[in-house]
Amino acid sequence: MDDEQYEPDVMDIRKARIERQMELAIALKPDQYYTRDQLHAAAWAMKNDGSFASTIADAYFSADNQNKQRIAVAFADLFLRHLEKRQGA
Repeated sequence: MDDEQYEPDVMDIRKARIERQMELAIALKPDQYYTRDQLHAAAWAMKNDGSFASTIADAYFSADNQNKQRIAVAFADLFLRHLEKRQGA
């Protein structure tokens, strides 16, 4: 046997990166995924949009990663509205 260590090629590295990004992405609509950075930005925008949205944003920022995902999915309409506002700006 060869004592050489396996070195992943560029495609292996790219595939691993894409898989990792998909793990971090959250689907708020079917076939529409958002990164945690996008959701974080939407939550910041929610802080200035009324008491309910601000309270949801506070809960999002206080939550661990698993519960952040649950909050984003449960209140997808709020997150989507603020994501669309940011994209339109």
